[in-house]
Amino acid sequence: MKENIAMEDQPPPFGFARPDERDILKWHYVLRGPPDSDYTGGEYHGTLSFPAQYPFKPPEIKMITPSGRFQVNTSICTTFSSFHPASWNPAWSVASILTGLLSFFLDDEIGTGGIHSTRSERLLMASKSRSVNRQNKQFAEVFSDLIEPHASPSLDEILDKAAPHPLVPPSPSPAHPTLTHHSPSNPQRSLWDKWRWALLLLLAVVISRISHH
Repeated sequence: MKENIAMEDQPPPFGFARPDERDILKWHYVLRGPPDSDYTGGEYHGTLSFPAQYPFKPPEIKMITPSGRFQVNTSICTTFSSFHPASWNPAWSVASILTGLLSFFLDDEIGTGGIHSTRSERLLMASKSRSVNRQNKQFAEVFSDLIEPHASPSLDEILDKAAPHPLVPPSPSPAHPTLTHHSPSNPQRSLWDKWRWALLLLLAVVISRISHH
């Protein structure tokens, strides 16, 4: 209950989550793809399945929305998931998990649950993600009050609050329905974009920790 209130009051950058009303150990999360990333404007729904021993043991993490980064509805291997209980830190909160997951999401490290995709493929999935989620029964039930036409705040407003401007999923080029590999015109800029968001997310966690003490 305490974490749920904290999440409603101060969600992490580009993220939001709430527990399933029928199972308090199962949370549904949504991540927004940050600008200048392979997932710009995307809306990614997944689940955090916590063990009864939480916060002393980590959750199982899955992503349900097709992203081009993780296999759909498959356990994701990270140092803060059920794959690595020995490296889990009980100080991690749901907000911390979402921040860590977004940082890992923006990286290209491939482990269990990860997949290879081109930038173009990921951007195409990002453009379709909002529609895909609203056709998902679980998503529609858990976030019903945030996705209705006159919701205030809406899920989009919550997810976009950390962005310098509202994010709009890029529209795929109709001339290229089957996507080809896209090489960044400036590799150094692409690398900086990834590290920039990782540093901003880390700073957000530190500030959040300080504000709660």
